[in-house]
Amino acid sequence: MNFRNIFQRDARDIVAVCHKENVIYMVGLRSYRDGSIALIWIDSLKDAGEELHDRLIGRLMLQQQKDSEVIFCIDDDRVITTEREMPGVTLKEIGQAIGLEMEYSGENCKWAYRYQDDVVTLKKISLDDYKLLVDDYRDELFIAGVMAMDYHEKIAGSFSQEPFDMDWGSISQGQITDVVRELIFTACDYIRERGYCFERVPNSFFDWHWLRVGILFFLVNLCVSLIIGGTAFWEGQELKEKIHGYKQQMALLENVNDIKRETENMAESIRGKANILNSLRNKGMDLSGYAIMVYLSNGSGDGVILSEAKVDKDKQLILKGRADNMGMLVKYINKLGKGLSIEKTQQGEQGDVEFICKGQL
Repeated sequence: MNFRNIFQRDARDIVAVCHKENVIYMVGLRSYRDGSIALIWIDSLKDAGEELHDRLIGRLMLQQQKDSEVIFCIDDDRVITTEREMPGVTLKEIGQAIGLEMEYSGENCKWAYRYQDDVVTLKKISLDDYKLLVDDYRDELFIAGVMAMDYHEKIAGSFSQEPFDMDWGSISQGQITDVVRELIFTACDYIRERGYCFERVPNSFFDWHWLRVGILFFLVNLCVSLIIGGTAFWEGQELKEKIHGYKQQMALLENVNDIKRETENMAESIRGKANILNSLRNKGMDLSGYAIMVYLSNGSGDGVILSEAKVDKDKQLILKGRADNMGMLVKYINKLGKGLSIEKTQQGEQGDVEFICKGQL
């Protein structure tokens, strides 16, 4: 499939208009992609003074050409033509030289030129005439170009001598006057991007179906956006799954840390009990260290941990440890009885209470 055939127009319609000797001449042309040109219709309108503007618009509407590409061709009796020889210069240099000349001449005019056989032909028209012939129609017509009429020597002969394909359709040569011939060939020069051009819209503007190009551009952008959006969505999903996995790992680490803390507390408690047992070995007393441990455990509860327990020969019991708070310690002592009293307390680093208690077995 050739995408150029889809997005490039097969043909473009051009209406050429010329005002000469109180008559407006109009021709409708169709330019095809292969370079051929067809004459579709010809028409003329007599100048009736102030009503000319509205009558021309109305006539173009009757021809259903009001929205077509309109080219105004200005006759030689409206322009000033000068020639000068300038051998050995480039077309770019010619344009720069004429541009500077017009800029510093102070002339209030529009100008166009052609460089051929080392001769520059310059055509100028005053802005007042330009406004009258062209600018007054801009609000109602799409003016694609403005040309100066150029008489072709070959038009007096056969049309077949022209170096381009022209389909004359059902219009006979007898219907075509010299002015219409000049108008046709000037319009063809515009299509071929040659001749004396005061202004033009580039041909590429009319060669393409811009609506289709715009739709293609929109679809391409939509596809790209969908691809980018889809990629971002899947990446987001993968990132979300990774984050979820990290959260689970963090939760497991928190559980491990909790278990580690519980294990450390348990180990501390076991070490404390082992130390107590070691300190309470039978020293000639009636009670064994194990019996004393059973006794102490009867009063133990949550919030109190013993780190050391001693009994001297007089059976005086000394307890050291820590409690979550004073209330827990008092409750523990009251439950044990045996005249235990708090000898010393000290606030610990974790907000708990370190204590020393004494009593008599």
